Amino acid sequence: MEREEIILRVDLSTGTITRESAREEDMQNYIGGAGVGAALFAREVSPRTDAFDDENKLIISVGPFTGTSVPFNGRHFMVSKSPLTGIMGEASAGGYFAKELACAGFNHVVISGKSEKPVYLWIHDGDVELRDASGVWGQGTSATEDAIMAELGDPKIKVASIGPAGENLVRYAAIINEKDRAAGRCGLGAVMGSKHLKAIAVRGTGKVTVIDKEALQEAVKELQQLVKDSLLAGVFSNYGTVSNYSNAAIGDVPVKNYTRSRWKGNNNLDAEVWKEKRTGTHGCYACPVRCTGLVNHEGKQVRWPEYETVASMGSNLMVDNPDALIDWNVKVNDIGMDTISLGSCIAGLLECMDRKLLPKLGEDLGFDIPDTPWGDEKTIETIIDLIAARKGIGDSLAEGIKRFVEHHNLPPELATHGKGLEVPMHEPRANNLTALDYFTTNRGAYHCYLPMAVSSNMNFKKEIGVNAMVGRFSSYSGDNMEGKRATVEAVVKLQDASEAYSACGACIFGFQFIDVLQPWIDALNAICGMEHGVKSWVGVGERLFNLKRLYNMKCGITKQDDTLGKRFFERIMKGGTKKHIPPRRKLLDRYYDSRGWTEDGKPTGKSWLDRPKVRPRRVIDYVADMLEESGITQVFSLPGGATPFFVEECFKRPETFNTIVPRHEGAAAVMGDIYARLNRKPALVVGQGVWMATNGGFGIAEAFFAGTPMVIITEFSDWYGLNHFGSYQMGNGEYGAVDLRNMYKAMTKRTFVATEPAELYFCIQQAIKHSMTGRPGPTCVIAKWNTMLGLIRDPMKVEPYPLQPLKGYLNVEPPSISTGDAKKVARMLLDAEDPVMICGRGVHAANAYDEVRELAELIGMPVATSYMGKSSIEETHDLALGSTGSIGQKLANYMVSNADVILAVGTCLAPDNTSNCSFDFIHPRYQDIIQIDIESRNAGWTYPVKVGITSDAKVALREILAAIIQEGVQVDVEERVARIKKMKEDDEMEFFWSKYFFRERIPIDPERIVKSVNERIRKEDLLLLDGGNNRMWFTKLFQTTAPGQLIGPGGAAGIGWCTSAVIGAAIAKEGQEGKVIGIIGDGGFMMGLYNLETARQLDLPFIYIILNNSSLGNVRDYLTARGRKVMEYEETNFAAIANAMGVK
Repeated sequence: MEREEIILRVDLSTGTITRESAREEDMQNYIGGAGVGAALFAREVSPRTDAFDDENKLIISVGPFTGTSVPFNGRHFMVSKSPLTGIMGEASAGGYFAKELACAGFNHVVISGKSEKPVYLWIHDGDVELRDASGVWGQGTSATEDAIMAELGDPKIKVASIGPAGENLVRYAAIINEKDRAAGRCGLGAVMGSKHLKAIAVRGTGKVTVIDKEALQEAVKELQQLVKDSLLAGVFSNYGTVSNYSNAAIGDVPVKNYTRSRWKGNNNLDAEVWKEKRTGTHGCYACPVRCTGLVNHEGKQVRWPEYETVASMGSNLMVDNPDALIDWNVKVNDIGMDTISLGSCIAGLLECMDRKLLPKLGEDLGFDIPDTPWGDEKTIETIIDLIAARKGIGDSLAEGIKRFVEHHNLPPELATHGKGLEVPMHEPRANNLTALDYFTTNRGAYHCYLPMAVSSNMNFKKEIGVNAMVGRFSSYSGDNMEGKRATVEAVVKLQDASEAYSACGACIFGFQFIDVLQPWIDALNAICGMEHGVKSWVGVGERLFNLKRLYNMKCGITKQDDTLGKRFFERIMKGGTKKHIPPRRKLLDRYYDSRGWTEDGKPTGKSWLDRPKVRPRRVIDYVADMLEESGITQVFSLPGGATPFFVEECFKRPETFNTIVPRHEGAAAVMGDIYARLNRKPALVVGQGVWMATNGGFGIAEAFFAGTPMVIITEFSDWYGLNHFGSYQMGNGEYGAVDLRNMYKAMTKRTFVATEPAELYFCIQQAIKHSMTGRPGPTCVIAKWNTMLGLIRDPMKVEPYPLQPLKGYLNVEPPSISTGDAKKVARMLLDAEDPVMICGRGVHAANAYDEVRELAELIGMPVATSYMGKSSIEETHDLALGSTGSIGQKLANYMVSNADVILAVGTCLAPDNTSNCSFDFIHPRYQDIIQIDIESRNAGWTYPVKVGITSDAKVALREILAAIIQEGVQVDVEERVARIKKMKEDDEMEFFWSKYFFRERIPIDPERIVKSVNERIRKEDLLLLDGGNNRMWFTKLFQTTAPGQLIGPGGAAGIGWCTSAVIGAAIAKEGQEGKVIGIIGDGGFMMGLYNLETARQLDLPFIYIILNNSSLGNVRDYLTARGRKVMEYEETNFAAIANAMGVK
């Protein structure tokens, strides 16, 4: 058995009636119903044809579902050139008309030409005739239907007719069937009027062909169960479409011509009010929900007004009287007008009255304009009559709001339309999905695709990826897609799926009630013998959408028409729209891209269905990929909150990431600090927000003041469980929670906050960039809980642009000295008699050791260092002076104080290195200071300078060397070196010497320990200091034998730092020659005992040397003899503790 679709053609000009089968390719490409109807229209009606030309055609279609047992199939569809918009116009209506047409044996009725006199078309079981309608011309739709049914003598006949509005060519005239079912949109009733076609009557007793009845029965059974399980179907069964009034709270219901989003009168129009008035229910053919309520009207039961009518004629006109709306609903259906367009046109006129924009309006009305036109029922009813009769002001209002505003040169914001079609009663400023749908729907602003329902946990279509809520302002997506992209994807997919569904011939509410597509497709395949899957079925919808777009573009539509009237881009200051304006340009650009259209909005043949599917991945997976590609792979973490998932991902990549989990956040931060100092690239320090900020702050603050690159990845702990039961862990700054942002801002170069997955990826990239560029330092990324756990569906579709590799953000050269400045410095150094260089940690950070040595040797310039710059040059070098300051070398202090030119490189000349910035130590009046620093604020910070240069130390010294060589050295270098050597031999200078080196006693003097280390240290060894007295002894007396040999805490200088730093250094130097040695006091070591377990676990080679004096010596030494006791402890056997923990 084969199934075919029959096209009935009626030429009103000649009275010719013919039948033909629909093309097989049309049914394959467009399914049937509205799909084939649109294809026929696009093929047969020229875009240049005017709506009222004889050549225009009106096509009425029913789909494959119609007349079968598939639920919700009582819908017929119409297409024609729209008198209102000038493009392809579409309308549909429910009831029983569609079923009768299908059972009469016809799927499409194509009406062309124009009758010389009024006629109606009579279709009954395959027989078709044109009959005289002169007797009902001028009558309303109700009287017309009664008269035709009486004439034909069959109460089961269904009639679709036009009223006076259609006869008078009101451009938004409707076609009404069964007295109260309206095919209202686009003014197709005026097309019937222009053709003198008063009505179409149909009666069918046949049966619709079904290829596989058993398969259809199974599909229908599944659909019926899904309807029963649908909460939304239950709501509609109880309240009908007026249940949409519940959206008034979010600003979805328009008020006062879309100028307000809340109104107390809405309380009189909500669903409960209508339910109380309901006396019964009514449904369309094969509808299990029966969403239509019946109410009393003049002693009879009539259908209540649908939501669109209640809003357009109610709140939008500020009428809160349900009885008036019932009256008008009956009246307007009888006249035959679209209540959406009618309400918008009346609202525009009422606003003109209110704003006194039409001075002579009273003459056109025939009565005085009321002082308060809004809500004036008498005025509104008069306007309805004037429009239907095209009298007075009603004549221009009958042209539609766009033409009305243009004709009277009124303010453009009054034109509430999209592509000339009045905007439906869902406020686009309340939901970006609504707005984008209105912008792009082919017939003009249209509401039945219902993408806005996705913002209310409804209308999901999981098979095509619409499976999670999308924020109505595109602020978020339940599946963690970027908000605007999620908005676009939902609109595109629902538009196309809705087109395919409508081509099957069913009511859009069924599509909304049921979240799955496959049962509908199974029903279609069973009826037609097709083999559609989800992709091919939705592909039909996409094909249809593009077909209509291309036709309309031939009619003159461009991307500039993908918009709404000016009013919808003005803010409503109060109510549920939240002052929101839809981001039209951003949404449209993404929309065109998603559809594969050109930038001008023209379909290209590309399909979103053919795009390779990218499996959604966690953002932390993409972050790990990015870090892996960039070589930033060292992780120190004590995870908590949402961070364990990222740490786990790193741990699962052992060939790339070295993931260390110590026993304390502070240890993780210190390890990250020392690792970065040695490798000159940031480590990742990961942990839970509050604890990483507090415990980890010990190491983060040191890195901040020391200028060490580090990236902290943490989170707010804003998981809902913590919101209720552990707010002390939260970091969002609300009552009962800490202000995590400001905690991290106080000790990082920059703190980023990530609120969505793609933002987390970008923030980590920026954190890496900012940690490394300029003066290095720690940066922090704080993520919301769901952000850390979020997904990225397609890295190439991330907003505002696709995920980028990190290297593009790091392709920035460091600041560099100018050639002119290099020559100027070179001249100053060559002219100086006693130049001295002071090196700070900037030399270590820039790895400028070779340049320091070369410059010193080139001109015989001695080199001193700050404490943090110690070992910028090996202190065994003839020109090395050691460190300055109170714990530095006398020789260094002497030479700096007596220099005539001081070259300060990578040091801010801080108080601890300059006798508290004393002018007795350095005096800028008598000494010329040249200061080079990568941070412009550091040059000239503590002392005024002669020359301040912002540059990387290595780059600057290299340029200065070149300038000196070019200039020519005329300095007696040997004499300078000899003088320095002689001064070192002076006993008064005590150059790296102490009388306590040789005092043998127990307890051992710390100086003897320094001497012992001096004698045993090798060039490849690394020495780390701790805060406290040990730092002072070793800074003063330990003589480094290689550049970069010594590192100590100097930013925050906390004791206990070294216990963790030694482990971080051993990790950084793993596989390299040399020992890692930590010098630490008993106070500091006690603070980091937990690190012994980490040392044992990692089995790393390093040495702790503990200066155990059973006290906090540095603090104790400032107290009186009596007070010192408070800082002393019982002796601790650290060796026994270490052995007990498995450490030798």
